[in-house]
Amino acid sequence: MGYLFHIGQEIIAVRTHSKNIFRKGDILIVRNIKSACCHCFQFSVDIGHTHTVHEMHCSKCDLVFTNEDGVYWFANTNFAPLDSAEKLLRNSAFETIAV
Repeated sequence: MGYLFHIGQEIIAVRTHSKNIFRKGDILIVRNIKSACCHCFQFSVDIGHTHTVHEMHCSKCDLVFTNEDGVYWFANTNFAPLDSAEKLLRNSAFETIAV
């Protein structure tokens, strides 16, 4: 599922990053947003991590691209808006109690 984000928004990680840069359930803030470098994702999200590697690759299609800005960009599919996650948790807790 793809969500729309805005700069300054609180988001929650829906999965753990393969290098543990963020973990499922971590609450983060969107620092910046840009178009994805390939067609696997809608857009990329900056959560405040930097790196010195200038060549990066897409984890789905292995496209290699140059990243000159020093920002470690992540696919939007790694995150959900915090308010949506809270609603989902409340609904699933209600369903669990109601059963």
